Order: sequence, then C-alpha cells, then structure tokens
Amino acid sequence: MTGDSHISMSQGLDVLKPKSGTAYPIPCAEWAQLKTNLGAVSGSPFVFGSVGFTLVGASLATLINIWTETIPAGIPRIVAWAVVVVTLVLGIAFIIIADQQDRFRKRQISDVIAQMTLIENRYLTLGAPTKTADLVELVVTKASYAGGEKSNDVTALLNFLVENNSLEVRACNEYFSDPLFGVGKTLTVEYTYKGKPFKKSVAEGEELKIP
Repeated sequence: MTGDSHISMSQGLDVLKPKSGTAYPIPCAEWAQLKTNLGAVSGSPFVFGSVGFTLVGASLATLINIWTETIPAGIPRIVAWAVVVVTLVLGIAFIIIADQQDRFRKRQISDVIAQMTLIENRYLTLGAPTKTADLVELVVTKASYAGGEKSNDVTALLNFLVENNSLEVRACNEYFSDPLFGVGKTLTVEYTYKGKPFKKSVAEGEELKIP
C-alpha cells in the first residue's frame, strides 16, 4: 500500500481507488438472467436474410437469361423456369424466416430493457426523495404500437426512455418493431403525470412529446 488513493503492484501498475457514486444492488439470480437474455440476443443466427436475398437474386438473374435468350447451351428452357420458381420460392421463405427472427430478437431486447427498468423502479420507489429533481412525476402505465389488429406492448421501453420527467420519441418501426407489415401504425400511450391520468396517440412517423 502506498496510500489511500491507490495500490502499488509488483508489475509497476497503480490501481486507482474507485470513485464513489450510486449503485443498484442486484441479486445474483437476476444478474444471471440478464446475462442469459443478452447471450440469446447476441447468439441468435441471422443468416436466413442473406441466403434469402441471394436466392431471389439468382432467380431474377435466371429470369433475365430466359428473356434475353442467353441460357447456356444444353439446358432446356423448362429447367431454367424450374430454377426460377424454386429459387424464388425458397428465397421468399428464407426472407420471411429472417423477418420473424428479427422480430424475436427485438422482443428479446425489449425483455432485457423491461427487466432493467424493473430493477431501477424498485429503488426509485423506496424511501422519500430528497430533491425535487428526484421526484418521479411521469410514469407510462400502458403503451402499445399497433397496426391493424396486431400490436406490440411497448410500456417498459417507453418508461426506459423517460428522462427528467419528459418523453420525446418518434413512432417508428425501428424503435417499436413492426407488428403488421404494410399497414399504418399508431402509438398509443396511457400515462400519469403529477398523479393525473392522461392518454395520447400519434401516427407512425410523428413525434410523441410528453408532457
């Protein structure tokens, strides 16, 4: 030891004293679950999209060869058409699988964020706040990103995005995942602000600002 501020090591390295600050105590079981969830996100295979677009490209290339009469000699025309149909069908199937994987991955990320938010809220609600800035005045009680008859629950995600008792976010698929392809979406939020309930909706592409 060379003092309270650091520790000298035989390799000539100085280990600095950690700075003080706030921290969330988290049970080992919750920490292990977070690691498992994050591992599932990073470890998910996403090769189907690349394979799908490659197959669709091969189908279009073969179709162009048929139209331009540049099919290699010895290959019957019916075989070329069979290649077009098979590669196109398989390519579309792989692209659909890739889209489902992407939605599942976004849901996994949302679950991790929700778990982290629950940990934060556990300590935000304990004890009386000592500063006005620490008061939790804005709480999202229910939020959905809906298109047609399908919707995604984005309550936890919006609570995570609340900063200084205000929320600003654009309603888009990049944030909330597309619940139904090809239709317009609506972001609907039910929330309490300073203890009073409110509800607000914005269309896809519009900015949501609360309060």
